Parts: sequence; C-alpha cells; structure tokens
Amino acid sequence: MPFDITLSPSVSEISITPGNKFILAFNMTNNTNSELILNSSVDTWLPRGNTGQIVYTNVYADPNISFSLNNADLSLGQEFTLGPAQKKQLVLKINAPTSVSRRDHYYTFFISQVGSEQSLAKIGAHIIISTQDKQEVDLNIEKFSISPFIKDTFFKPITFDALIKNNGKQHTKTIGKLTISKNDTKIKEFIVSPDTVLAGYNRSLRCVNDKAEIIPCALTPPFWPGIYKVNLELNSQKAVSFETAFFVFPFSIVITLGILFGFFLLLLKKKVKK
Repeated sequence: MPFDITLSPSVSEISITPGNKFILAFNMTNNTNSELILNSSVDTWLPRGNTGQIVYTNVYADPNISFSLNNADLSLGQEFTLGPAQKKQLVLKINAPTSVSRRDHYYTFFISQVGSEQSLAKIGAHIIISTQDKQEVDLNIEKFSISPFIKDTFFKPITFDALIKNNGKQHTKTIGKLTISKNDTKIKEFIVSPDTVLAGYNRSLRCVNDKAEIIPCALTPPFWPGIYKVNLELNSQKAVSFETAFFVFPFSIVITLGILFGFFLLLLKKKVKK
C-alpha cells in the first residue's frame, strides 16, 4: 500500500515555562488514492554529528514532560483512517510541570502507517522544547578551513568550511554572512544558512542562495592572482567574527608556459645540431 503523507510544520521550536502547557497543531494530507490506517506517537532523540543528523534514544528523556492529543475523537497512539486526498488536523498538547528539568528537550511527532500488525512507514515533525529562561547566545567559530591547499587561477573551486559551536545552554540559529574580498573590493557575499545549533553541540557551516536553497560556500574559477580576505560574521546576541586570508597563484599558467618554453628549447637545440 502506498504511503504519501504531508505533515506540517516539519519543525517547531517552542518555549514552555515550567508549570504550563503548550498546544501544537499539525496539518496532514493523504496524497494517495487509497485509504490509509494511521496512528500517532512521540519519540525522543539526540543530535549526532555536525550536519543535523539525529539518533533516537530515551537516554536523556525527561519523564516529567507528557504528550496527549487535544482532538475530541482521538487519543495519542490510537489508530485512525485518512481517506484519499483527505486532510486532518491533529492537535498535540505538551504538559511541562514545575518538576521538569530546565534545559532543551528534543522530540519527534510521528504519523505511522499501520497494517498487518506492524508499522509500515512513517513521517515525523521535530519539536525542540526549551523549559528555561531565555539564555544569552554564545557561539564560537571553530576549525575554519579553506581548500584546496594549492589555489590555482583556473581549476578547482575554493571551498570554505567551518564548525560553529554553541557554548550556551539553549539552541540558537546560525544567522550571518561570509564575505570574500580582494584589494578592499567585495568579490562575493554568501548568506549563512539559518541552521539550528543545539546547546553544547557543533554545526557545519552551510550557505544559501536568494531562493533559500542550500549551496556550497565556494568560489568558482577563474580567479585573479593575489591575496583574498575572508570574513565570517555571525549576528547573534554576542556578535562573533572570524577573519583570514588566502593567496591565489597562476600555477597552471606558469606550468603551461614552462612546458612550452622547454619544448621550444628542445626544438631550438635540435635545429642548432642540424
């Protein structure tokens, strides 16, 4: 049986004062021509790596946070049907009592297909819950690198990589820009992708274009020889910046001219012998 469900919003970042509740509405659509049997659930996760990957685990789950559906005709975990092209709204109620730990909590709200007494497929929406007072943002730019090591005028693109560390106690966004200039003239300005950096974790630098599409943080050849300056600036509560430089040399032109000159000398030498 096909499974094609749209679930929105795909990510929710919310704050709950301990002792209160929060309501999240999720809209879902069955994009298939078949009736689907579904159920709902909530699972906990932790980040893994620097690229937004996660792993599902209950290691740091707070048992004081509880979830339920606010729909009159449906409970969390109860099976329900969704007809072809049918839409439905599920309202998730989150309860955070005063005993909840003051930190960020990571969950996913799942809609799963059910059949033959087993779950067949599922789609999820991530939820980041903060149960603490607003914290000061503390980002740091680590391990900034420029590749390749040999930067030629014509061949490979020049790529910029960095790790952005969140030293704070609350998740935040990587909002900023990456600027490349030469002789005080701006060559290129990249918008930093507004990715979520979780408290105590790193996130790899990414860039976006005007259509909010992820693109490489890279300059494409050709380049004029010379010294280029690079500035990465993050506009958080406490502004952070990093500046470095790199040198472009016309290695390919020099090598090509050297080969041609050597070939010319070889021909000249043979002509002299004759």
